[in-house]
Amino acid sequence: MIFKSEQFWLLAFHGFISIFSPFVIFLLVYSRVSNDSIENIVIVSIFILLAIILLFFLLLEKDLYYFAFWFYAFAVINLILVCLISDKVIQISDLGNIKYKYLTVEKSIREALPIEICNKDCNTSKTYYNEKEAKNVIKIYNIKVLSTPGKFYYLEADGNVTDKKIKFKLDASKITPGPILER
Repeated sequence: MIFKSEQFWLLAFHGFISIFSPFVIFLLVYSRVSNDSIENIVIVSIFILLAIILLFFLLLEKDLYYFAFWFYAFAVINLILVCLISDKVIQISDLGNIKYKYLTVEKSIREALPIEICNKDCNTSKTYYNEKEAKNVIKIYNIKVLSTPGKFYYLEADGNVTDKKIKFKLDASKITPGPILER
């Protein structure tokens, strides 16, 4: 039976990786290069060079034992790289873990804010809001967005001087992000 042989499944898995690797590499390159950082461009270049070298050795092998070795090495290195850069990919893709200078939210959402986030005039919180700057919006300062996909933004605010973190969620349709402080 051809489906029971190890060589068939290795070749099938290699074909699957070969089809989707260029798309993943393109997305990584695009997100990294659009960030305009030389360090990010070098990291992506090293990743692509390593992947090309491993694929080259993988395709040159005729012996099944060495093919399996190079194939598993390629898979393990890719898995390790994904684990190492997953947080950075999430940040660069603006999916989460982003610290904003401020978020602009509609005034109707003010009741959903935790009580630890106070108005601009209080000194007990690092994260505060200011509703005097505009008519229908509130600006929440020093806020960290943990996750953006979906219907809600999951946020983290610095509470008071004890550095207690307050986690809460707000409706994404009522939020406009401001400038990014750090990724």
